[in-house]
Amino acid sequence: MGNAYFQPDYAGIGEAMRSKGVRDALRKRAEDIAANARTLSAGSGLKAEITVAESVRPQGKGRGRPEAQVRAEPAADADGAARARLLSLLKASGRVL
Repeated sequence: MGNAYFQPDYAGIGEAMRSKGVRDALRKRAEDIAANARTLSAGSGLKAEITVAESVRPQGKGRGRPEAQVRAEPAADADGAARARLLSLLKASGRVL
C-alpha cells in the first residue's frame, strides 16, 4: 500500500476563511467576549464603551482573512490605572467560554 500525501491548496483555504460561516463564527465569538467584558466592567465600576469591529486583514501573512476584534474605549476621565484594569478585564473576558 502506498503512502498518501496531503498538499493543501492555500487559495482554497483563503476562500474557506472568507466564507459566511467563518465570518459569522468570528463575529459570534467576539460578541460573546464583548458581552463578558461589558458585564465585568459594569461589575467593577469601570466606564467603557465596548464594541465589536469586523474587518479584513489588509496585508501581511493573513492578508484577505476576516477578523472580528473586541475594542474598548475607556471613559475620557479614566486614569492610567483604570485603563490598565480595563485591559486586564478584556484579557479575562476572552477566557470565558
